Amino acid sequence: MDSHLDVDVRWLERGDGEAVMLLHGLMGQAQHWEDVLDALSSGYRAIAPTLPIFDPRLLECSIGALADFAVRLLDVLGIERATVGGNSLGGHVAIEMALSSPARVSGLILTGSSRLPRACPG
Repeated sequence: MDSHLDVDVRWLERGDGEAVMLLHGLMGQAQHWEDVLDALSSGYRAIAPTLPIFDPRLLECSIGALADFAVRLLDVLGIERATVGGNSLGGHVAIEMALSSPARVSGLILTGSSRLPRACPG
C-alpha cells in the first residue's frame, strides 16, 4: 500500500519513454493488457494499474474517485503527462482524467466507452 494513495496499489509496467497508462474495465484486470504492454515496451513506458474498484478503503467508488486515483498514481510514479487508454469503465475514467486534469493527459485511447460524460449534452 502506498500512503499517498490510501489503497493497495498494483500495476504492471514495461519499457521506457513517453508514458502510456492503460485502464481496465469494471470486471477487467491489469493483466488483460499484457500483450499491449509488451507491444508498447519498445518505445514507451507502458503502465497498467489495477483500479481499486473493490478496495474497501476507496471511500467513494465513482468515476471521479477512480480518475483521482489514477492521477495520484502518476504523481507517485513521477509522471507529469501520459497518454491514457481505457476500456469500458477505464475509458470513462480516462475521459474524466482528461476533463478534470487536462495538463496530465496528453491523449486518449478509448475502447468500448459508451458515452462521454460531461462532454456531450443530453
